[in-house]
Amino acid sequence: MNKICTKCKADIAADSLFCPKCGEQLAESANTVSCSICGEVNSIDSKACSNCGVAISSNFQVVSNSENSSRPVVKTNKKINSAVNKANKQNSVNLSSAKKDLSNQTMGLIFVGLLVVGIIIIVSSGVLNEPTHQVNGKTSAMEEASGTSRLESQSVIDTLKKLVAANPESDSIRLQLAYSLHDANRIEEAIPVYKEYLKNNSSNVNVIVDLGICYEFLKNSAEASALFKDALSKDPNHVMAMLYSGISAKSLNKLEVANSWFKKVIEIAPGSKEAEQAKKFMQ
Repeated sequence: MNKICTKCKADIAADSLFCPKCGEQLAESANTVSCSICGEVNSIDSKACSNCGVAISSNFQVVSNSENSSRPVVKTNKKINSAVNKANKQNSVNLSSAKKDLSNQTMGLIFVGLLVVGIIIIVSSGVLNEPTHQVNGKTSAMEEASGTSRLESQSVIDTLKKLVAANPESDSIRLQLAYSLHDANRIEEAIPVYKEYLKNNSSNVNVIVDLGICYEFLKNSAEASALFKDALSKDPNHVMAMLYSGISAKSLNKLEVANSWFKKVIEIAPGSKEAEQAKKFMQ
């Protein structure tokens, strides 16, 4: 490959140190050229870049920068520039697409994670399980009402109503709804839910007692007393049924009957909080 004299522009051999036409001494740097792809400095007569292998003869041309300059300026072939720019644009598009895909995947994972956490919270809270709590060896529905699984918020009640509507055969969900309404003092709403549950679970003494407590709360002591009597016929030693039998009897001015129930509570469950309540009602 020939080179150009920096003074007279004559076309001279690549290895010439002086211009044969004007006698200009040529700088040694004119014998080198930088690869525009990787920047490697190569001999001017190299056919390919010693670093990246790109053909130099077909991609570069050496021209003088000015009449007073001894350093050649390397200009990249337009086709090479176009190809490089196109490749850079494509890489940018691919990177943008990859970032977008990664963002979508991240959002999807976050959503799934939150869903799983929500399910775990609901299951661990016992919303879908029938709660149990022991009082002196006997399960008390009233005690169950204050358990950690008894969620009272409006949002939980609304959720339970939707679950009952979607699962009409699930008595456990229906019972949890009755408990939640009861805890929220929405007694008139709780009563029909308790009754619906008892249609298929008439032997559940705890629920019978809870229903009786609802009626006593509404000052319907006669209905409450009948429910407590039913509960005691199924479980004669049910402490909560005895206590509320005494409370209902006292509301009906049957003081002797009331005191007899309070005494039984104290005898059967001495030291219990039901016994302490019975003592207060007897005073």
